[in-house]
Amino acid sequence: MAGRRGGTLAILSLVGLATGVSFAAGSRLRERFSDRYLGGGGASTQIAQAQNGRGMARAGGAGGALVIRPEKDDDHIKSVETFYEVFDHVREHYVDKLPDDRTLAQSTVRGMLTELNDPNCRFLEPAEREAWANEERGIFSGIGAAIRILPNKRDGYTEHRIVVVAPLPGSPAEKAGLKSGDVIKSIDGKYVLTSNPLVELDKISRRMDAGEATEEEVEKAIQGAEAAQKRIDSGITLVKALKKLSVGTGEKRMLAVQRAGVKEPISVQLTTASTQVAPLTTKSLPDGTTYIKIASFTDRTGKAFKDALASLPKRTGLLLDLRGNPGGARSSVREVASLLTSGGSLLLEVNGRGKRTVIASAAAAAGQSGGAARPVVVLVDKGTASHAEALAVSLRDKGVATLVGRQTFGDAMVRKMYALADGSGYTLTTGKLLGPTGTDWHLVGVAPGVALGGAATEDQIIARAVSVLRNRANIAVAPARS
Repeated sequence: MAGRRGGTLAILSLVGLATGVSFAAGSRLRERFSDRYLGGGGASTQIAQAQNGRGMARAGGAGGALVIRPEKDDDHIKSVETFYEVFDHVREHYVDKLPDDRTLAQSTVRGMLTELNDPNCRFLEPAEREAWANEERGIFSGIGAAIRILPNKRDGYTEHRIVVVAPLPGSPAEKAGLKSGDVIKSIDGKYVLTSNPLVELDKISRRMDAGEATEEEVEKAIQGAEAAQKRIDSGITLVKALKKLSVGTGEKRMLAVQRAGVKEPISVQLTTASTQVAPLTTKSLPDGTTYIKIASFTDRTGKAFKDALASLPKRTGLLLDLRGNPGGARSSVREVASLLTSGGSLLLEVNGRGKRTVIASAAAAAGQSGGAARPVVVLVDKGTASHAEALAVSLRDKGVATLVGRQTFGDAMVRKMYALADGSGYTLTTGKLLGPTGTDWHLVGVAPGVALGGAATEDQIIARAVSVLRNRANIAVAPARS
């Protein structure tokens, strides 16, 4: 047993599982694997881990140098000094040819973001930064779908899954049949590494270190280590997977997706393309109800919505369709809210220190009165996410609208993109949204006031929504009795 345990520990060390002082080399290998799994920074990841990064102002620029803005706090200054000490030593003393300063700086940023253990905080290469910025203009490249990385706790550890929020109208994703809630398991035959395949083996390794592992566990560890290494070698990191999904045109993609209620993964083939999303579409229903569909909040949605309402008499009811809307530009959401509410607070944003900031409608922020009160019904579904959910919650909590449809996606986190001087950028989770009365819908979604089953047809959904709107209108604008 002792001999087999020693041999097994050697195998586990080779795949980065060994822990504790006596297996420091294996621990370092595990750290290297963590970089691969999270898509992090390679050679200079450890440089980033040596400092907290809160003093970083800019990466890139002339010569690709990393510019640091120290803060007055002694800990921050010491952290910056630590970074510079290692950075200079690496550049001066490393035995092999070094990457250029720009590459080292970008790798440091990657490593720093990796250390946050939030896959939604990531470094963006120039093409990815451009794609991110274009989405607010209503231009989506890649598969043409809003996607999120969501945590899923399982057996004592957390795996991260790439989930489709909503395919955009006319996109390759929509044409290929992708649906809200689909989990992307593999891309072009490469398994998406949603979790560290070595986590379970690490538990066994620790039991072996303590002399508590049984012979059966040792045998499982040998087999598990080999299987895990094969998955790693044939896999693709989350960061690389996101790039393949969100950047590029004219590239063929083969996806394997897991869909709720379907036992086996579904194969989906598509070709990436540029998808242009209209700021909104509007039409008059047979009974005269005005229907406005917003597929995504772009930088043109606010003005388009104002123009659409301009021809409507005051107090006329509105059917607002936010189904399949993954969010978008907050500024447009505030403009839309200004036209439907009397003003005041729209949402609350909570930062990492618990501070709550009131987000006012655009009209209230400008010291103006809000739009005319009118009865509103908002259609929502699983593809309604982020700032689209925020608008739905706000209108509901302020008594302006009734929500009709299905449970929403459940994404209330605020993510911002920061541009860097060398053309790259990074995303950072900076806060969490709450409704104006404190409603928290993150990871649970928003339940509509009038729920409709998945079997309802489009005609049935619209008819039900119009019926609810008519009832709201009768209550809201009923003539006063003498």
